[in-house]
Amino acid sequence: MKIDLNQELTDLDGEVLRDRVWDEDKYGQPKKDEQGNILFKRPKWTLKRICEFSLIAPAQEVDERTGREKIVSEETKIKMYHLAQDIHASNGLIDFEDGAVTLLKDLICRKYTSPLMVGRAFDALEPLKEKKK
Repeated sequence: MKIDLNQELTDLDGEVLRDRVWDEDKYGQPKKDEQGNILFKRPKWTLKRICEFSLIAPAQEVDERTGREKIVSEETKIKMYHLAQDIHASNGLIDFEDGAVTLLKDLICRKYTSPLMVGRAFDALEPLKEKKK
C-alpha cells in the first residue's frame, strides 16, 4: 500500500499544523534571546513526522480488561524500530507491508490525544488510489 509521507497535516481551515520545539545549543540547552526568552522552532507536522514519533516513543500498551499497563513484546518493538528506520530513510513515498498501517494507526491513536491530529493522520494513511475516487 503506497502512502505519501510528505503530506502536511492541517487544521480545519486548511492551515498547516506546526509543532513548537525549542532551538538547542551544542550542549542541548535551549537557545535564548537577549531578554532571556527561549527561542522556538516551528516545524510542520507531516505524516512522516507523526509516524516516526509514534514509532520511536516509548511503547506502552494497556490491558483493556484490567486497565493496567502491559509490556510490549520484543517482536513488536523490533518491528516498530525497523518501520521507523524505513520511514526515516524514505523520500516520502513508501509502500507499506500488510499490518504496518494498522500498527501506525494504533500507535498514533495511543500517543496523541488531539482528535484533529489523529483524524488528519488517519486520513493521510489511506492509500493513494482510494483518495482519487
